[in-house]
Amino acid sequence: MKKELPISQAPARTPARTVKGAARRVVPVLLLTLLSSVSALAQGSGVPPISTDRPDLTNGTDIVPLGMLQLETGVTFANGGDGASIGLGELNFRLPLARGFEVTVQAAGWAREGTGDASASGFTDGAIGCKIRLLNGHPTAAGASPRVALLLLTSLPTGSGGFQDPRLQPQATLAMDLDITSSVSLSTNLGVMHGDDDGQRYTQAYGGLSLGFAMGGPWSGFLEGFGYQPGSAGGASRRVVDAGVQLLLGNDVMLDGRVGRTGGDGPQSTFGGLGVSFRW
Repeated sequence: MKKELPISQAPARTPARTVKGAARRVVPVLLLTLLSSVSALAQGSGVPPISTDRPDLTNGTDIVPLGMLQLETGVTFANGGDGASIGLGELNFRLPLARGFEVTVQAAGWAREGTGDASASGFTDGAIGCKIRLLNGHPTAAGASPRVALLLLTSLPTGSGGFQDPRLQPQATLAMDLDITSSVSLSTNLGVMHGDDDGQRYTQAYGGLSLGFAMGGPWSGFLEGFGYQPGSAGGASRRVVDAGVQLLLGNDVMLDGRVGRTGGDGPQSTFGGLGVSFRW
């Protein structure tokens, strides 16, 4: 499912910027909570290891195994020339209803944005959508063939105050995964969104490329580039470059971390995030 820029989960928005003091208080508490909970959940399930749609922006084609439920969550913080913000939650529930088909529900998260002495906080919009596997990859004489999926999503006006978009913002993404070797893979996204920016409708195209690689044992990493055209109604293009790591615990729990930079015309910002995903 298409992921938004790092805080708002809405592709038209740039990553939020973090308040450093808040991050120092929140992140240690979040880490302790996550580590204490995953110790009981990290156990084999007899199915392939968990595959997540985070922490990179590029979504994969994998579907949660039938009969299981997957929850992904995290925190993102950033800092730039035009302010600072932090976002908590990023809750993404993934429920398979058939082989090759899953429903995704993104619950409202909490965000705080500050510019100088002014700041605002509230709940962000949720979203609902689905992922449909169109093509299963299989070995060929020339190597593995790609896996392809269609991701459909629309925002829901469940946020509060200035964090709510009253209109639905539907989007469609074509995702592809390709195993280059047994330890290196390539994922791509191409999509379009019918967005809303302060009551002004616009059409946004977006796309990304993510290179994933094994790092030994339970560790893996990724390098990614992602772009939006335009970044907002009447705005210029925006681009994101980021990198991150993932740590597999058992078979059903994944911890992740990422850092990146948002560029293009307009304010620049640096962001980072931590998260955990588990299924049962």
